Amino acid sequence: MKLRTAMGHTTRILRQQHDYTLRDLSVKSGVSLAHLSEFERGQNEISSELLEALAKGLGIKTSDIVLEAYRLILREEQREAKRASARTN
Repeated sequence: MKLRTAMGHTTRILRQQHDYTLRDLSVKSGVSLAHLSEFERGQNEISSELLEALAKGLGIKTSDIVLEAYRLILREEQREAKRASARTN
């Protein structure tokens, strides 16, 4: 899983946990609706400044988004390793 994809997916999950629409987070963070939507779908990179703005809009720390994305990537890598191991056995 690409970092871009994991960061976007994580942001979507956190936004939904806060019961925010894309528009809500766009307004709270100052990140354009189009850019936010593309980011959440893994189609767009995001700068550290915009990531900080999203975190602020969610009322969390930037590191919370990064940590959750890391965990998502780690889980995906572990699943892939298990699949690869099963194919070789």
